Amino acid sequence: GIAASSCPGVVTSHWSVNYEGKHKSRQQAVAALETFCQQAAAAGVGHVLVVTGSTRRKGVDSVICLEDLRQSGVPAGLKLGCAFNPYFTSEADIQDEAARLRRKLRTGLIDTVWLQFGTDVAKLRGAVQMIRREAGDNVRIVGSLFVPSAQFLAQFRLRPWKGVFCSEEFLASAQGAERVSGHLARVYGELGIEVLLETPAKTVGELEAAWQ
Repeated sequence: GIAASSCPGVVTSHWSVNYEGKHKSRQQAVAALETFCQQAAAAGVGHVLVVTGSTRRKGVDSVICLEDLRQSGVPAGLKLGCAFNPYFTSEADIQDEAARLRRKLRTGLIDTVWLQFGTDVAKLRGAVQMIRREAGDNVRIVGSLFVPSAQFLAQFRLRPWKGVFCSEEFLASAQGAERVSGHLARVYGELGIEVLLETPAKTVGELEAAWQ
């Protein structure tokens, strides 16, 4: 509430089916999302990112909640976003993720598509083309950018994050990760993708180093 009141319309809140909708029926989860949107709008929040979470529940996920929410709509001035991962390696996962995104976009509620972090530029370009075919220029696209430390890379190689796919060059060293992230940032600019910088930064110097 403090951040939203200080920067009205700028703050993006996160709503997860697995967290806020946990142990709820389909109807209860949608009602919880509707209430969250009303509270967010009242607090001055401009955007809500609606996601399923790390584990998809049968019969209740972000696609279903968005499709049901379309019946009641969202408060005036509040915009919704959804997540999309274009970097899956399995053809079945690729097709399933694309179909889910199309359903989300066709609700007419989505203002922003938030892309998972990944390093395959060819898949990124294909994803942007698909989004533009489905929604034209009516949605914003936000892409994650991550410049990890050598320590983080070592931990990630041992325990990779679910659904995050990175090239060998990115994972090999901090210098390689910087090169890949720099190239990705340039492609983001070329494609009109807004950047979400996810690199940990505790000081102004660390933030400036990440952007460089």
